[in-house]
Amino acid sequence: MSSREIPFIYEIPLGGSYQEYVGGTYPATEIFSDYYRANDFLDPNRTRLGESRISRQRISSWLPWMKMHDLPGIIRFNANGYSTFDKSRIPPRLTQVLIIRYSEYLTPPPLGDGRENATTWTVTKKWIDGRRSNKENK
Repeated sequence: MSSREIPFIYEIPLGGSYQEYVGGTYPATEIFSDYYRANDFLDPNRTRLGESRISRQRISSWLPWMKMHDLPGIIRFNANGYSTFDKSRIPPRLTQVLIIRYSEYLTPPPLGDGRENATTWTVTKKWIDGRRSNKENK
């Protein structure tokens, strides 16, 4: 079993005229727990891990699109699942949905992937800017 807690506070890219959506910093804690088969570690011939059970939690302040500003409260996210390198272990219905709707997730991105890292904050900023631009152009 592996467990990690990662607390962080960072400045958010929504300042100035975005204050109706959020304050100036974003505090959160992410908690990861991974469970592996002991044999994967004990077998000297193994070159990589097999399946693992995973758990991720996040405790944070409100997200910008909620427009909660500085109202008291927090959000708690909880996700559980498993990780595998064997595509045949993915349930058939999920595989079908991935193929039809999200085929880009069936292949890992290339090394040195140059795409911009998107966060809830940057995506929300682009959305707000787009709405504001549409209002100004009417």
